[in-house]
Amino acid sequence: MAGKQMAKGEKEILADNSATLKLYKNMISVTLLVYAVIKWIQGFSWFHVVLSLSAGVGLSLSYGSLSSAAKPSYGPGGNLISGGTDLNMEGGISDYFKDIIMVNCYYHDNGYYHDNGYYHDNGY
Repeated sequence: MAGKQMAKGEKEILADNSATLKLYKNMISVTLLVYAVIKWIQGFSWFHVVLSLSAGVGLSLSYGSLSSAAKPSYGPGGNLISGGTDLNMEGGISDYFKDIIMVNCYYHDNGYYHDNGYYHDNGY
């Protein structure tokens, strides 16, 4: 059937979740690292430090929620019982956490160019 997705196995969900978590961890790490290096070169103030720390806390909390949702469970013999919540399922709560991470990284990246990130006064 063209409109219906096939069910994923638990091992496939576990592998997909690991890849998704790695992607978002790399996204967060690169965003914070590049921001710190650029602001170190340009010169930074306590304003930049506080905003960067608050963004880091928000990103860490969102990533932690994704990570705990994707935590697999194993049986007494070490066999996989559940691969965790499928992070790539459309319409799930994990989509909201992924969106929060992407939007937060986007606005943090915009801080390279302007201190306010998403706000620029053009004089109007």
